[in-house]
Amino acid sequence: MTEEIIRAVVAEVTKRILNEMQIGSTAADSRENSYITKQRAAEILDCTVRTVERYIASGELEKFRRGRHTLVLRWQVEQLVK
Repeated sequence: MTEEIIRAVVAEVTKRILNEMQIGSTAADSRENSYITKQRAAEILDCTVRTVERYIASGELEKFRRGRHTLVLRWQVEQLVK
């Protein structure tokens, strides 16, 4: 029972952190340093998550791990759009 509670709390905290990272603030500096999930990067790039994983494997995107989630820098994704 305790393990289930801990997992639920960790999942909720992770969800809140990821939500805050995606929302970010309106300041350009904080936006450039914000992280987004592979799924969000795929939406921005209008491609599949697998394509985002290929960008990571080729070194075009740098990945960061947060628990089970793989995150990428928003500004790197935005550079690929251009």
